[in-house]
Amino acid sequence: MQNCAIIACVKQTKIPGYDNWATWGVEGMALDIIDELEPIFGNNLLYIGPNASRDEIVDGISNFTQQLDKEGFCFFYFHGHGDTVRGAKVNDEKTDQVLVCSDKFLWDDTMEETLSLFMPTQRVLTFVDSCSSETVVEWSLFNSSKYPQIIHIASSEDGAIALAYTSGGLMSTNFLNIIYNANYYNMTYQSLITELKLNAIRSKCLVKKTSNVNHKYLNKELFT
Repeated sequence: MQNCAIIACVKQTKIPGYDNWATWGVEGMALDIIDELEPIFGNNLLYIGPNASRDEIVDGISNFTQQLDKEGFCFFYFHGHGDTVRGAKVNDEKTDQVLVCSDKFLWDDTMEETLSLFMPTQRVLTFVDSCSSETVVEWSLFNSSKYPQIIHIASSEDGAIALAYTSGGLMSTNFLNIIYNANYYNMTYQSLITELKLNAIRSKCLVKKTSNVNHKYLNKELFT
């Protein structure tokens, strides 16, 4: 398998304190993105929604780590609530970032552990459209000798709100417009990042990459 994609969204969560009306549009947005990406990924595209559980996301990523080619690429997309909460582990950060799944939190520590299953020769693009999404993938912890090359794109700073329309998040809307209107077959990862930043007029578009993400990755054809 040369490339794979995981499109996950959470329209409704059972965890108290989160407004399910605020995530009403995430399912439609995820399905629209799938329509655009299916010709590229085909059977290697996994949809987890409309109400993804924590284990479904973790298992989906883990399964692809076992199937991906040595120098393959994985695209992970999440749309839903995110939050900053008190740290879950002893001697860990005072606060952690979480993805709010349908049943429980997916902690940034768990994301790190799961993504570390990819090999250093493999490449990952994580795209998280949620509140507190900046370090839900803790790029600063990834060691180039152990972990894969990861570019993380987030729609908000830790502790901040991600802007959204009723149809879905503002950054996801920008992303969908880019891949729908542009000839993205000729785009690179760098050009996607540039376009997202240009279109993020009122929203944040935070791009974090590890030191081992080189120009060869950034200049590769998008989604390959």
